[in-house]
Order: sequence, then C-alpha cells, then structure tokens
Amino acid sequence: MRNAEISLVSGEEVSAIVGLMEDLLGTDSIEEVLQAGGFSSRWKSDADAYLPNAEYVRLLELVARQSNQPLLGAILGDALPFAELGSFGRYAMSAPTSAEALRRAARTLKYHENGSSLRLSIQGDRFDLRYQPPTPRALGSRQQCDGVAALLMNLIRSFEGPDWRPAVLRIAAANGARAEHLSQFFCVDVEGIETGVEMIGCLTDIVSGSLDGSSGSDPFTFSDLRNLAESKPPSSFSDAFSLALQNFVKDGITDLGEISDQLHLERRTLQRRLKAEGRSFGEMLEETRRQVAEDFLFNTEAKVAEIAKKVGYTSKQHFIRAFKKWTGMTPGSSRRMSRKN
Repeated sequence: MRNAEISLVSGEEVSAIVGLMEDLLGTDSIEEVLQAGGFSSRWKSDADAYLPNAEYVRLLELVARQSNQPLLGAILGDALPFAELGSFGRYAMSAPTSAEALRRAARTLKYHENGSSLRLSIQGDRFDLRYQPPTPRALGSRQQCDGVAALLMNLIRSFEGPDWRPAVLRIAAANGARAEHLSQFFCVDVEGIETGVEMIGCLTDIVSGSLDGSSGSDPFTFSDLRNLAESKPPSSFSDAFSLALQNFVKDGITDLGEISDQLHLERRTLQRRLKAEGRSFGEMLEETRRQVAEDFLFNTEAKVAEIAKKVGYTSKQHFIRAFKKWTGMTPGSSRRMSRKN
C-alpha cells in the first residue's frame, strides 16, 4: 500500500547530507549517482526548498549501494552536527539541558519535515523517545532511520558527554547481520523494530546545563523561533504537492505517472486528492511551468530553447506558444521588458 500523503523534508538537511556524501565519496562519484538516479545538481545546494522525502530516501539508498556501504545513513547522521539541520536543529541545540533539547526537537520536528513524528516521554531522569519516519515502506527508509538514531544520540551527547549510551536502542529492520553491524557502530546492543527508531535511557543533565555550563549552541532568539514556525511545511495536500511539483518541473519531469511513482502515490489517488481540494494536475502543472520558466527567463542567461526543455516542452515553438498564452508576450519580449525595468 502506498502513502496517501506527500511528505517533505527541509532542503537544509538534504544539502548538508549531500555535502557529507561528497566528503566521504568524492564529488565526481556523487555527481554520477545524482545523474544516474535522475536527480539534478540542485540537490546539492537548494537549501531553501522542501524536497520530497520519498526521493530523499531513494537518494540515500542509491548512494549506499553505489558505495557498498550498508550503514551509510548511520555514518552520515553521526558526521552531521545537529545544528546543521537548520533552524530546527539550532533550536534544539540552544536548549539549556539535554531534556529540554529533546523536548524542543519533539515539538518542532513538524517544522522541519511533515509526515513524521517524534514522541517523547520523560519521567524523572528516564526518557523514552520514538521516531516514526514519513515513508516507512520506501526504499531507503532504513538508511533514514539509522541516520536519525545517530543524530539523536549525538544531540544527547552534546549535553551528557561523548560516552553516553542509551539503555535500549531499537531501529527498523535491525535483525541478523544488520543488527550486529549496527550494534558495533553504536557500541550498544541494537534490537529490531518494525519501523522507526526507539531510544530509552537516562539523562543526568536535567537542570545543570550543557557540559561547558552554557547552552549547546548560539542563543536562539524570538525572531529565530518565529521564522522556524513560519517555515512549517504545508498541511494541505495540494500545497505540499505544489512544492514537490516545483522540484520535478525544474528537473524536466512533467509526466503524471513518473511524478506519482517518485512520490510513492497511486496516480488515481493523486488526482482524487487534488480534486477534493478543487485542484487538478493539469492546472497545477501549467502554473508551475510558468513560475519555473519565468524564474529561468528573468534570473538566468539560459536560452529560450534551453528553458523550454527544462520545463518539459518537446520544442521551443510549443513553449513560446504556451508562454504567449500565459502572458500575452513572447519569452524574448518578456525578458527584454524585465531587464529595462
């Protein structure tokens, strides 16, 4: 059964992860994987966007296989400072204690990615933390869960010290040789769980603050918190699809079937959900093509024929006719007028 929702993840996390992939494997190797998997180089630097989580975990799986590294997710999560997850990460790291850092992470994960959950229970010095990924059945979800386990452990260690270990660590599909490898990596016995991550342990840093007596990161201001709240991924299906569609159109992907597959949605489900919110795929595709085309036209030196190809038109003339229908002007005239102004 495929998901009936569109899960998005912050581009800040994706660009940071791709940067780590380059450090580990080399820029040329990652470029080859991106091209072979149908990803554009935007995945390396589009930090301001929200990207489809199903595609993100597919990228993790492709790189893991290419590098023959089954624990790639854990390696990347361990190497990525929590604060580099963007505003979400910086807010957690600026907490005065480890307990508060976990509370902040649990409260604000929804502003970083939608469709996932981070549930926290604290009694005394003992906590129980459970992460549920947005696309648990997607190829690469195991890599994502391994990475989240490493990130959460490092968040806690920022306050508790580098030798801190959980009493219980359960990770999706951790059985057989995979469980052994994960146990060696995390230096704690790892048990299997159907999906997600569960971590149980004790915290000594309840009221004392972080190791150096200050917060774990730079002060997080009210303005920072407001910006974090305002950056929340869209809650409606059509708005989430609109953000995902922008990424596909920028990569020249406009076919309904291909887009549905990459979002792990049935084609009919996608159409039905859009119709329920008064939208249609054809209408949204045209809107997005126009937005992306105008961005290329006004903000780059790309030729009209190149822009036509980028937004999925089979010929330059087809694109010119569509653009004239949208604006009443040809792309060339529109570009010249924009530059005069």
